[in-house]
Amino acid sequence: MWSLSMVTLVVLAISPRAETCRCLYSHLQSAYCHSDLVAKVVFLNVSERNSSADPTVTEKVYNINIQKIYKGQEKFANVTVLGTMSGTSCEYYHNPEGFNTDYLITASGNKYGVIVSGCSYSKPWTDVTTQQIKGLKGVYEKGCSCEIVHCSQILCSVSQKQCPLQVNNAWGDIQRQRQTCTPNHKGICTWKTIV
Repeated sequence: MWSLSMVTLVVLAISPRAETCRCLYSHLQSAYCHSDLVAKVVFLNVSERNSSADPTVTEKVYNINIQKIYKGQEKFANVTVLGTMSGTSCEYYHNPEGFNTDYLITASGNKYGVIVSGCSYSKPWTDVTTQQIKGLKGVYEKGCSCEIVHCSQILCSVSQKQCPLQVNNAWGDIQRQRQTCTPNHKGICTWKTIV
């Protein structure tokens, strides 16, 4: 079993709030497939410090304990985690009531560490469904060759490598919470309920 590891999560100040943050992943499978790190963590506290790269810039620092890594174990087991764009529309803000609570987070890596933004998947662990946990344990990885696309109509035109995610009705909630988009035996991507 993987032991607890203390990691520092730093939110790096980069630019002013000039452009809007565009978040594309509303299904956990998409966030999983496009992230370098997927982990269950406990946020312990937050503080600020001057950036080592630019002392005039303030960084937000989150201290976390990693409970379990679902993706990125080899590369990020003991990493200092960097967040992005403090003071911009894509800055990561952790719920002040969410400290000392288990969370599921996704993040991307670069040569400086791991970047967490406002578009990173961040959800209290108590809100993660049993099917999503199974997805994190390997089911989602099988569907990374598929693309989940937003669909606001009853019927949407998609390619064989896409699954339409309903965004305007309750069916989309079922897809997000209980299903995965994976290739069938013919290589066509379809929604399947995770059992």
